[in-house]
Amino acid sequence: YLRDDHYMFGWYLFACFLAALCCLGWQYRDPPASLGSNKTQNEAAGSNGGALRQTTSSARIGMVASAVILLMAAWPLVRTTLAAHADVAPVSSNAIVPANGWTSVGTAPQEWIPEIRNSEAMKSQSFSKNGSKVTVFFGMYARESWDAKLVSVANQLAGGDGSKWSLADRGVVRTDFSGLAFDAKMGIVIGRGQRFLAWHWYWVDGHETAADLSAKAFQLLARLRGIEPKSVWVSISTDASQSSDEARRVLREFVRDMAPSMINALSGTGG
Repeated sequence: YLRDDHYMFGWYLFACFLAALCCLGWQYRDPPASLGSNKTQNEAAGSNGGALRQTTSSARIGMVASAVILLMAAWPLVRTTLAAHADVAPVSSNAIVPANGWTSVGTAPQEWIPEIRNSEAMKSQSFSKNGSKVTVFFGMYARESWDAKLVSVANQLAGGDGSKWSLADRGVVRTDFSGLAFDAKMGIVIGRGQRFLAWHWYWVDGHETAADLSAKAFQLLARLRGIEPKSVWVSISTDASQSSDEARRVLREFVRDMAPSMINALSGTGG
């Protein structure tokens, strides 16, 4: 609770400082230019009308700014209220069923897994086809809190504090996930004499996206419907020690062949 209170206090402090800054800026704003003495009465009247319109417009801007600040201050309470009254979706997932020539690998999973903080459940499965191995990782969230969030700087492929793994490269890759094309996040993970190519994206309430803002938007829309969405941090990875091009080909083939099975597992409610 101490961490939650810390975040709430920081949010309210930010809103108060922003309000004070707006008030100071409004008080010390530049005055409108004075009218010249050679203006005619009509010009003066027109100028006065313009000044009145400017004052009205400024008042509207001030009202909008005040409303925005009030909304910012109220958001933590609104978010907490929505979460408290939302129906929590199951956090488990079904096992991914092998398909299209891929078979489950019963050996121990690879040493590297993504660095996911405070998820409610994690699951990984490995699959093999024609000598290539791909590992799927799910980091699952149901009811989020300030320190347990799907979209967070603490959740990453590698490179956190004290980690023995690091990112040698990162970027985006265009992929087709069961008919939906989107840009997944890509990273080359190295460490302990190993090298992996990993792709990562989010699955929120039945939607796939790699964009942080889109994931948060899907979560907000679900909460407005009274549902605390099932949110999953998804990654797939394969060995890239021999060739990055070959690793990309393997992941593309895996997504093409196994996307329907992954969607069924993510949508399921089994353990």
